Amino acid sequence: IKDYDGKCQRTHGHRWEVEVHLQCEELDKLNMLLDFSKVKKTMDKIIDEFLDHWHLNETLEEENVTAEFLAKWFFGMFINVFYSTYAGTTADLARIVIWESPNCCVEYDGAN
Repeated sequence: IKDYDGKCQRTHGHRWEVEVHLQCEELDKLNMLLDFSKVKKTMDKIIDEFLDHWHLNETLEEENVTAEFLAKWFFGMFINVFYSTYAGTTADLARIVIWESPNCCVEYDGAN
């Protein structure tokens, strides 16, 4: 993290975990929000294309890839990939939660 006063100013890694929270007005005829395999396929596509085994500052073209930045980035990317692949779904993305470690997380709900 550029201009950060601490260990995180050097190149380092994390074992990120991402939570996708969805919501809807009504369940479908099977009493489901949606098939979770669609969420998994969307996340796999995003992770494989942009994140897995990549230097995030380069692939995301951002100097400071923080958990906060990733939450906002994932929110926008999930909307783009998911809704272009599964047009017509009634599920709405409520928020993305990024876990940087087992006890530190940040969430983004698209508000700003």
